[in-house]
Amino acid sequence: MEPYSHGALALLALVSGVYLLFWRKNFTLDSVKEYFFWFALFFLYNATLATAAVFFPLYPVVAATGYILALFVLALGAWHGFRIGLRFLNTSKSLYNLLSKAYITGVLAAVFLHVLFFELPQVADENWLFWYTNRPVSLFYALFMFIAGWTVSFSMLKAVASLVRQSFKIRALLIAGAAFLLPIAAIFFFGVTQVSHIVLSLWLVGIALVLFLVGNILPGLARRIG
Repeated sequence: MEPYSHGALALLALVSGVYLLFWRKNFTLDSVKEYFFWFALFFLYNATLATAAVFFPLYPVVAATGYILALFVLALGAWHGFRIGLRFLNTSKSLYNLLSKAYITGVLAAVFLHVLFFELPQVADENWLFWYTNRPVSLFYALFMFIAGWTVSFSMLKAVASLVRQSFKIRALLIAGAAFLLPIAAIFFFGVTQVSHIVLSLWLVGIALVLFLVGNILPGLARRIG
């Protein structure tokens, strides 16, 4: 079940990324490029986890290494998301650079802790894995998902008042909701203690990706209808 679940999430991220690449007319904007790279990296994160889960039965060390690689990819994605939030908050260039460097340093340190305290995944049941059981290390990593996700969520909510088109307001609210859900999903996934946490986490991520997808498509669809 685990490879299929992460494969489905990878597909949802891929659809949004492809839409941004081929159908968004303002793809040249830095913020849109950052947005695209987030979807690309989130696709790679889930694809890597799905592949690692396939390797687990015969090659657990390869699976554990794949998990750490997935964390590295997600860390880069979260960093891109954090930068998107900073851009929409109109952060000054000096503060933007300072916060961006501090974030990437911290989140990569969290990934390195997984290398330092290396673990093999454990079988939760016939369908799911506990990828990593050192909860302090995992939750330290999840902290950076909160910082990135809720920065984006706050920036989108703040932007709503300044948007004129109703479709843009709805898109900002959908993205804010999605960015709010992802860190909560991270707490359940990385701080997992039972199988229900894994399932809940994946459902929350799936809902968030659907919100992202609708938010991406809605303004363009509204323009065509109008």
